[in-house]
Amino acid sequence: MDGTNFEYFVSTKGPFIVVSLLGRMNSKAVPMLNELMAELGLNGTATVLVFNLRDVSEIGGDALQVFAQIQKNARARPAELRLAGVKPELKTRLLTEGIIRTSELFDNLQAAIMAQAKPVAKKA
Repeated sequence: MDGTNFEYFVSTKGPFIVVSLLGRMNSKAVPMLNELMAELGLNGTATVLVFNLRDVSEIGGDALQVFAQIQKNARARPAELRLAGVKPELKTRLLTEGIIRTSELFDNLQAAIMAQAKPVAKKA
């Protein structure tokens, strides 16, 4: 991965789905992000969805819209959403635009996985 392309990997274990995102999330990444959104929609058993953004070098506007929808879908699931390894410049942008919540941020993947699980409200 040279930072000019985008790819993702999904790993599922117990209550966790860990999605590792790598490279540039720009307009070229939108089809893959849509594929990811569909893939995540098929696994309804996980209660914690962790996005590892450590290797994301940028997020463009088109990709940001799809990523925001993926997160919205996860919150509606209901599932606890955690974001790990977000670079400072991306973190500022995502927080400013209301895409992520401070309570969902973790310094690294290990911290996101080891964090105490919060009770997830069930829909009536």
